[in-house]
Amino acid sequence: PLANDIHTWVYKVRATDKEGEFEQDQLTIQVQQHPLEKVFNHEFSLNLRIEKPQEYHHYIDWSLTVLRALGKIYSTNMSEITVRKISAVSEPAIFTWSNDTLPSNFCPRSDINELFKMLTANDRGDPSRELGDLLKSGLRVKTVSYRNLSTCIEQLPSPPVTPITNFSPILRNPVDIVNATLGELLVVKVKDDTFYDPEDVEPSMLNITLQTSNFQPIPPTSWLQFDNKNREFFGIPRKTGVTQYWLTCVDSGGLSVKDSLEVHVRPAEKIHYNVEFSMTVEVPFEAFSNNAALQKKFVEKLMHIFDEASPRNFHFLPFKSKKDRDSSDATIVYWFNTSLPVDRCPMEQIKRLEHVLHNSESKSISSRVHRIMAPDFTISTIKVHHVGNCKPKLVMPTPDADVQILLWRRVEYSNAILRLSDETEDLWSKFIMSNEAHFLFSGHVNKQKSRYGTHNPQLIHETSLHPLKITVWCGIHAGNIIGPYFFENDQGVAVTVTTERYHDMIRNFLVSEMDEQGTQDVWFQQDGATVHTPPWPARSPDLTAPDIFLWSFLKSKVYVNKLQTIQHLKNNIHHEIEKNQPKMLQDVMKNPLKRAESCIANRGHHLVDIIFQS
Repeated sequence: PLANDIHTWVYKVRATDKEGEFEQDQLTIQVQQHPLEKVFNHEFSLNLRIEKPQEYHHYIDWSLTVLRALGKIYSTNMSEITVRKISAVSEPAIFTWSNDTLPSNFCPRSDINELFKMLTANDRGDPSRELGDLLKSGLRVKTVSYRNLSTCIEQLPSPPVTPITNFSPILRNPVDIVNATLGELLVVKVKDDTFYDPEDVEPSMLNITLQTSNFQPIPPTSWLQFDNKNREFFGIPRKTGVTQYWLTCVDSGGLSVKDSLEVHVRPAEKIHYNVEFSMTVEVPFEAFSNNAALQKKFVEKLMHIFDEASPRNFHFLPFKSKKDRDSSDATIVYWFNTSLPVDRCPMEQIKRLEHVLHNSESKSISSRVHRIMAPDFTISTIKVHHVGNCKPKLVMPTPDADVQILLWRRVEYSNAILRLSDETEDLWSKFIMSNEAHFLFSGHVNKQKSRYGTHNPQLIHETSLHPLKITVWCGIHAGNIIGPYFFENDQGVAVTVTTERYHDMIRNFLVSEMDEQGTQDVWFQQDGATVHTPPWPARSPDLTAPDIFLWSFLKSKVYVNKLQTIQHLKNNIHHEIEKNQPKMLQDVMKNPLKRAESCIANRGHHLVDIIFQS
């Protein structure tokens, strides 16, 4: 590394085996200024012609060749040679270095001349034979030169000394390290005694600014900013790590002093919180997520709303973008309140906080919240999600409890899917909703799909023990139907859907169909009516697209002509699915989100008034 490379470099190192498995770690390399940089009193330069550039793919290759040759000529360790500059942009290439072994507190002119003579054949700087022989493999030295620096520069007579009327500021108490926590607002004030100036005694007269490790202004999109007026660091860290900065103090006379400091961002403590809050802020995501001052103002307004004394009582999750159908952009802010107990469910405290956010009757956003947030922020939604110890827990079911569990699961699903819809643009277009259905060869169609009980003790329905039928699986995706897939044996006879057969269908049919159609980034929902171990609400055909639309639609079409064979029935199903209209299917896939809203409003009860007709 050279002087231009002074910086902190972060790399990822990955080790991969032949099966493709890998492990990776972060490697941080910090290039610092050479301790003798300011006191070198000489430098030598070789002007070179690279005659075989094909042998040197990178300037480092021929530079190492030159360095080794110098080590042999000087009979010294190459670590005693400091490379100061390498220029390979044009001909001739230039290699410049200094010798660390020479004293720096005075000018060792005779030693410098001796080192120069070891490389040259005459005073003109023609290269010596030994140097030419060591570099003969593709490199030719044209001239050798040296330049006096520092103490070796001949000093002109000093001008008359005039009394100094302004002294540079003095760094008294370096900041050194600023500690921050991921997801928490950092606000750290620079103390008044950090810098001192003999003329500008009042600290307020000094101008303090923050710069990057490369002495550049802090980018406006950086998470960390510095308030020059209040002399404080602020921002919400986005990732962990260590970053170097310079704090520059300039006095009224223009003289300055710098303090090198590091900002350490550590991971947040792993805590299982009991309630998660979210606000949808009508500010474009890029404008909010890249503006530390706007984020700080948002946190200060939250502190006002909740009467919190410290910003450390809020732990923020990564901000998320929300795009509406009209393409307007907003930002969703999620946070935990760290002042609430975590060893139990503090329900009374949570209710008080909810009361601060919402009107008790209408559950709309309170006018106080709108008043405090205005005019900087317009809040469209506020949600409170109970998690951890406050999340409702299942109990051993009794006949009444079983119903309550079902209603709770339906509401929990509806809340989850609507929250996901807030975070995911056009979520309806990323769903695959699937199910299986029996199609009887007899043409009998179940007209009682709106019944949700497990049985009706007053009803007796006669049916064949082993009716001739087919078992069909389909998945509805935005704009197309995946399938049909028939669960049958080698003889074409319908079979029971088992775990193994379902896995075979996914591996051998569904995945290839998705690849063929270019379907990616999907949410797959399996079945929607019977009780399963996954947390899908049981007995909920009023929430899934196949039960809402597909099966009743197909059964109203495939029996219109008299069936001759089971294959005839299969052909009819294929034919009707191929006739599907993309616009109609898009409307079908948007419908479950509307039904989720209705399910919440109906407190989990089934949507009797809007159930499809078959």
